[in-house]
Amino acid sequence: MNNKTCYAVLIANILKKDVKDFVQVFKERLIRQLDYDIKINEAQEIRFRNELGGLVISKTNNDRRIMGIINHYIENLKYPNYQGGIENWDEVRVSHILNDFPVRADINDGKGRHGKYSSPTTLMRTLINN
Repeated sequence: MNNKTCYAVLIANILKKDVKDFVQVFKERLIRQLDYDIKINEAQEIRFRNELGGLVISKTNNDRRIMGIINHYIENLKYPNYQGGIENWDEVRVSHILNDFPVRADINDGKGRHGKYSSPTTLMRTLINN
């Protein structure tokens, strides 16, 4: 989860072969999610792919706010709307729903204003466009 925007990417049904190259699996899912949520253009996709080139998966820094939001998302995933089991989920759609929940995250909107509560999708769009 991005700590500036609280933008989440759900990856379920990981296969053993995917674990070996999880960084690449994550990059592809992130690009797919951004395209679904924000409709990124080709130039933005190329920029993201270049910027994500040195991505490293690491342990959490135990940011309490982020951990609280992750726990909130987990509770929402337990809600009956997601019956049928995780193997039947459309991960992109479920991530889209999670990224529409309002969160507290201050970010400059480019006009000198800071929002108190906004959706991670809106915050990510602002971050991308600034």
